[in-house]
Amino acid sequence: MDKVLIYEVKEEDMADTAGGVVSLLLKNHLHVTGHEISRAKFAPGGITASGRPIRVSERAKPGDVLKVTLPETQDGTRILPEYRKIHILYEDEDLIALNKEAGEVVHPSPGHYTGTLANAVAGYFEKEHIQTTPRITGRLDKETSGVILFAKNRAAAARLIRQRNEGRSGRTYLALVEGTFPEGERSGVLTGNMEKVPDVLMLRQMTEEGGVPAKTTYRVLAGNASPWTDTDGRQIPGASLLAVKIETGRTHQIRLHMASIGHPIVHDTLYGSAAVQEGHIKSMPDGAQRALLHAAKMVFYQPFTGEKVTLQAPLPGDFQGMLERCGLSGPDTAKGV
Repeated sequence: MDKVLIYEVKEEDMADTAGGVVSLLLKNHLHVTGHEISRAKFAPGGITASGRPIRVSERAKPGDVLKVTLPETQDGTRILPEYRKIHILYEDEDLIALNKEAGEVVHPSPGHYTGTLANAVAGYFEKEHIQTTPRITGRLDKETSGVILFAKNRAAAARLIRQRNEGRSGRTYLALVEGTFPEGERSGVLTGNMEKVPDVLMLRQMTEEGGVPAKTTYRVLAGNASPWTDTDGRQIPGASLLAVKIETGRTHQIRLHMASIGHPIVHDTLYGSAAVQEGHIKSMPDGAQRALLHAAKMVFYQPFTGEKVTLQAPLPGDFQGMLERCGLSGPDTAKGV
């Protein structure tokens, strides 16, 4: 589905566009990139002024209505549609935001082409006669629940990814971790390089040499220092609920960073205290409880209007149940996320 942008040229636009040069009007007022302009130029009717074809080197006049068509291109991958319920938090002509359930894989991968959230979104698009392919703009681990975005066109996807890379958009996660924090350490910044563990699928480790840099910030929302008994009978020395943000999107970043300071996420089968004692097992094996990490809030800007959008995903039942089990339940527990 092509994306069409329309803009009426104003007298005051002349000053910052060298007298109405079309390429500058598109860049300054429609925020179209040079690459998008190049693609539009070669599309039928790609760039017009009041209905007439116009070159980007020409000048438009105040009152002219510029129209640019950003052609949608396929990347060669077709996502097979599946018809099942999805939890929509927000939708407009350019994107759809969902509340992802824990245990759901986001996107197809080699040898695993069905059963993902993207398949369900493709099914929804087909049912609603939205002729496009879902474009993921930021992943979540299989175990992690919460807000996730899919773009409906290539241009929207590029703008949303750019926002994320520039730090203008992002998620706030809720993480339930083992142990409590001293009064003077109610927030912190975690840094360090991460790398794959050799010959172990998916597992990551901190490293002093090589790897990729990662940065995580956290705030303590609530804590209970009283020992509590987990569902497997283990005694846990207290628990804390954290609001967490990441400045880099590395695989298992929050899980590994919290484990590295002695506060693993509750029920983390890869980096949790039980995993360390019993040997690492695959992430969220069948029937296992999941690491309690939830993408509770997301802030971004509508990719073409610039309107700020703030979305929140309600806390899932399993997360709420564990808060009650470790003595952190209450109406204001997650206040301030």
